[in-house]
Amino acid sequence: MALRRISIFALWAACFALALCADHPVTTWVHQIGIDDALKNHWHFAAQLARLPGNFLSFTLVVSAGLLLQGRRWWRSAAFVFLSGVLTATNSLVKWIVGRARPFQGEVFALHPFVGGLRGLGGANQSFPSGDVCLAAATAFSLMLLFPKGRWLLASIILLVAVERVAAGAHYPSDTVAAAALGFVLARISWQLCGRPRVPTRAAPLA
Repeated sequence: MALRRISIFALWAACFALALCADHPVTTWVHQIGIDDALKNHWHFAAQLARLPGNFLSFTLVVSAGLLLQGRRWWRSAAFVFLSGVLTATNSLVKWIVGRARPFQGEVFALHPFVGGLRGLGGANQSFPSGDVCLAAATAFSLMLLFPKGRWLLASIILLVAVERVAAGAHYPSDTVAAAALGFVLARISWQLCGRPRVPTRAAPLA
């Protein structure tokens, strides 16, 4: 178990290091060829659709309600997914502590911890980490624990939101990698707090 955790951390650290190296060239390329402008002005609906899993009301809450409607035996699983989403509110705290500006609003690696003082605690205009990706990851990782067979589909949801956020010019690649890791940690914390729920034995697993 310890070796597995070390391997996961090492893989994430490698991905994060690569993402940091890609921050400047990728965001510059996206802006220069106009992908961010196209998503805002021409492909807005597609961008919003790709970003949907990063919305608490439209995704996490709907998924939780869907699980709850399966019956009383599912209440703990529903609470687990819901709590995972709620815990991602801590993402705003991390943004405030780190104080990284969004692409083209400051230096790529410049950090301004506790930017704006207490008034800046919401972290609304900060970049690191991505709130949408964090929420999508927390919800998706929660569902992976409940439905292991659907892990690749759920992983693709996280990737989709991450790509959209970078393509829209709202975040650097490293913002999304960090957010996915935070979402994973929060999902595991929620799982422990909810008593490690599992899908009821007679329930049909996700294909």
